[in-house]
Amino acid sequence: MIRCGRFAEARALALQTARRLSEADGVASRAWRTASQASYFLCKNRDSLNFALEARRLAITPEEAEEAVAQAVSAAADLEATETNDLISALEDANPRTPEGRLRLAQRRVQAAARTGSLAGMEAVLRATQPMQALARDPYVKSGFAACQAYVQYARAAYNVATRLALELERYCTEYRLGFAACVCRLAVARAAAGARDFTAAHAALAEAKSQLDADQDAFNHVAYTCSLMEVLLAEKDVEQAQALDLTTESVAAPASIVGEFYALRALAHAVAANSNAARRDVATANEFTQGLEASRYADFAQAILSLSQGDRDPAQAQQRILQSIHATASADFAHAFVLAARLRPDLLAVVEGNRPARRFAVDAFMRSGDTTFAAALEPGLHRAKNRIGSYTARDPSTGATR
Repeated sequence: MIRCGRFAEARALALQTARRLSEADGVASRAWRTASQASYFLCKNRDSLNFALEARRLAITPEEAEEAVAQAVSAAADLEATETNDLISALEDANPRTPEGRLRLAQRRVQAAARTGSLAGMEAVLRATQPMQALARDPYVKSGFAACQAYVQYARAAYNVATRLALELERYCTEYRLGFAACVCRLAVARAAAGARDFTAAHAALAEAKSQLDADQDAFNHVAYTCSLMEVLLAEKDVEQAQALDLTTESVAAPASIVGEFYALRALAHAVAANSNAARRDVATANEFTQGLEASRYADFAQAILSLSQGDRDPAQAQQRILQSIHATASADFAHAFVLAARLRPDLLAVVEGNRPARRFAVDAFMRSGDTTFAAALEPGLHRAKNRIGSYTARDPSTGATR
């Protein structure tokens, strides 16, 4: 049922089974874990966490306990719950030995990292775990790991690599008939393609995702679609349409992190349009919803762009605000936020140019994103930039090669 996207039915059946079984029954843990998984897809994350913890309590084998804790991490991370780090530690202490277990651990580390505000070190985690992908059999685990790979490369502004990985994710989901993930796959392609400035592919992917939403009651997907559309519009510099976007009624049940991301992205659009009051309102709303990575960094650059627009009042303070945003983004390994902001407001580069650490980060990001003109403008001499390209290019996580 879950594979077909019938989450409500799967949840009801799993709960009915779980409550009927005795605690000593060998399948009790599995029933509670299935209820947790179905609840997670329905954006009922508090239920999902509670059911997963019950599955952990009733687990008979180490593998059952691992799977239950991994499911609990997903729910806790989306709730931005304080127990997320403890659950991750418990999963690490279990020292998974199966290919699925190692892939699952890497995936949950990325998920938790995004919700706690930094992806630093996550590319290396995924690269070290990549060989397990060929050995694993569980389609949910394989597709989940592939999704993390695409996301991390997109976050690092390696858009061409991210596009290829998103297309690979789609092939996994098609091969394993994971129809419920089709919309998410299309949105991953849309965002990565927009970053690579392939707007034809981005809009085609958005259109396909939109057609699937018509019969989709998944609150997460509805908000994710709106955020992805916002990203494409901003990549095209269509700030007017981006400012006009709003959430649908289906967003009420969506996780706070992605709702906050929407408001932070719209704040960025307002800031670029010098609509300062609207930008500040959306920044405040985003911060009320979440402290997650995407929302925090987009909101940061919205405020930095407002400072730049008002820089004639206090130029030194405006420059300091921009450099702080760049430092936070570099530390979090979320170069995409910087690249998006710089494409919208190239005058940010004037501030970057005078600060060596910021300049080095920017050149790295621009070489990954394909903005070689920006990179050459910051580097003292195009020839030198070309000579150093090896240190700037993104490493392909599936082969270890650079591109």
